[in-house]
Amino acid sequence: MGKLNIAHHKSYHPYRRDNIERVRRDEEDARLKDAAEEGRMLLADSEARIELLRQRAGARAAGSARAERESVPAGRPSSLASGGHINLFEHLERQQHLPDVRSTRRPAPGPAPETDKGIPLAPSAKDLAPWYSGRKPAAGPSVDEDRQLRDLARKSVSDPLTSINHHLA
Repeated sequence: MGKLNIAHHKSYHPYRRDNIERVRRDEEDARLKDAAEEGRMLLADSEARIELLRQRAGARAAGSARAERESVPAGRPSSLASGGHINLFEHLERQQHLPDVRSTRRPAPGPAPETDKGIPLAPSAKDLAPWYSGRKPAAGPSVDEDRQLRDLARKSVSDPLTSINHHLA
């Protein structure tokens, strides 16, 4: 395949002056558009931060005024519910809910077992000899001395170094 030849007189030729200028203009417009968008984002972020700080400052001021109002006794009986209704059995309902909550809790695990000598620092005998280590390894087959002598003789006869020494001597 040959290379791509684009005639200079075609409008889509990449090195024509008007195409080069168009690319420069488009890149400049894109850069300005990105800069404007970035500026808008920074402005929006700063406004959001300022608004958040203003809300926090307002909440602190309102919170201190609310604390002052709550410190003054209201004079309402404690048996009034949030809707203004009187609850005559409030103390019984509270007592009834407390045992339910207590029964759902699990007792905390106790401390480590103590013996008469105090808290054991070393592992117990049971921990030192677990069930899986109780088996003794099987003893290898007993090899008699005659067999060992035969093996040694066979190895020395077929040893190449021994045969070289016999031929040289």
